[in-house]
Amino acid sequence: MRDVQSTASLIDGLSSSLTPVRRRKPRREIQILLAILVLQLLGTLAIVGGTSADVFTANTFKITSKALMLGGLAVSFAALAFRSLEPTTPKQKNIALVVGGLLVGFGILTLDMTFGRTVTDTLMPRNGARCLTASISLALPMFIALTIFMRGAAPTKPMMTALFIGIASGSWGVFVYGLQCPFTSLPYLATWYGGSIAIITAAAALILPRITRW
Repeated sequence: MRDVQSTASLIDGLSSSLTPVRRRKPRREIQILLAILVLQLLGTLAIVGGTSADVFTANTFKITSKALMLGGLAVSFAALAFRSLEPTTPKQKNIALVVGGLLVGFGILTLDMTFGRTVTDTLMPRNGARCLTASISLALPMFIALTIFMRGAAPTKPMMTALFIGIASGSWGVFVYGLQCPFTSLPYLATWYGGSIAIITAAAALILPRITRW
């Protein structure tokens, strides 16, 4: 009798753990994400609007190039992240490499390759530290939203999805911050903007695969 009861309990436990993943609504998720990002962007511009206008006026071409590169990375990798949430989506590694390479190459061709007389002059640690912390903070709305969407999906390659989310969120954070940042030197951007993206991506790789349902 006890064996029968224990078997029944085991079956009940397995059944409860096999609850199907709730059907996703990708269009609604995209609308929610867009609403969050538009509100964040408008709020940021309301705070730093004058500064942003001065930055673009002083160096329109290079600031626009920086914004296009970072915005392109954020949008492209967010799209890849959404695609990877579907179990039937094929591998997207090659697409990610091509898109990322083209956008970074565009930045290399259009931004400054200037170096200061010293490492301190080039990297400006005080400004850079502020850039790093602010960019990470500004990346959190997209990171949290995409994490919630990933939690309700069933990606077959959670690590790849996590990397896409990290790059998209990190790029969005530095894009928003970059709208009021006058610096366009590649060494500076690679260190502080790149560092922000790398930290967010590392956090995504460490955390997100552990919370998926697979």
